[in-house]
Amino acid sequence: MNNKRFNFAAVFSIMALLVYAFFAVMGLVYWKKGEITVPVLITIAGIGVVLGCLYVMCIGKESRWRIGRIGEVLFGLVILATFVAAAFPFTNFAKVVERQEDIKGRIDTLLTSAKNLDAAYDAYVADRIQKYESQLNLVSRGKKVRPSDYQKLLAGASGSSDSEKIANLSKSLKRQLLPASRDSICKQRMEWLNRAQEMSVWNILLPQNINKIANEVDNYVDNYVELSSTIRAGETVEPFAYESLNNDLGELEKIYSEFSKPSALSLIMSLLGFLIMLLPYIMAQRSLAGKISKETKNGNNDYE
Repeated sequence: MNNKRFNFAAVFSIMALLVYAFFAVMGLVYWKKGEITVPVLITIAGIGVVLGCLYVMCIGKESRWRIGRIGEVLFGLVILATFVAAAFPFTNFAKVVERQEDIKGRIDTLLTSAKNLDAAYDAYVADRIQKYESQLNLVSRGKKVRPSDYQKLLAGASGSSDSEKIANLSKSLKRQLLPASRDSICKQRMEWLNRAQEMSVWNILLPQNINKIANEVDNYVDNYVELSSTIRAGETVEPFAYESLNNDLGELEKIYSEFSKPSALSLIMSLLGFLIMLLPYIMAQRSLAGKISKETKNGNNDYE
């Protein structure tokens, strides 16, 4: 019966340790801004220390191999210190969970503005082409007044008439601003943005995705700026600028990448986790052989 109680205590303790370790590793991943390897290694090391100390304590209590009460206490203090150290990343992840609505809200705002980016660029292109055509029409109508402008902008263009030349130049500008590959790129980008919107702070990859989203959206804007950077003769426009982009995800790092002192909740959970980890040790029966051996060494042998 005691052995069953011991086995149950061991299983329950390990399960509690793994749950606490999950919170700790999540806090470390957010602290490292998405890096997973180091937090996982630190967590595995912490689990190894706790289980190793617990094993030594139980073996020392149940067998002839004794470490003494002081040794058992020291190993117990190591377990307690490990749980207290884990309270820092535990607090960090608890902070993330507490502010998850703010985090998701910032991400949703950026994704929404990213989805509106294509429409904003289409509007820019339409306005720019309309202004370009208007300028060329003015040059065409005033070619007798300012023939130098006509020679510079329309005379060498392909077409049998000014209207055909203007139409061809307009189409050429549109191809420059809206290359043929854009439609497939926009489709793939929209699919990616829709997938990115379905995220949770409980996802260990979220910190990586936050950085990826911020960088990708910046790249979207930069690509459009590059496409629109070539200004043709006769145009009085500026390259594309997207002022509606709310890319402040860098501010999120201040939420989860700076450790703060452990909260009362995390310290309570650390103490609770420590007590649960001691259950196998508490349930283990102290070895009678070890006890007799100790009494013999002290000269208290009652046998003839």
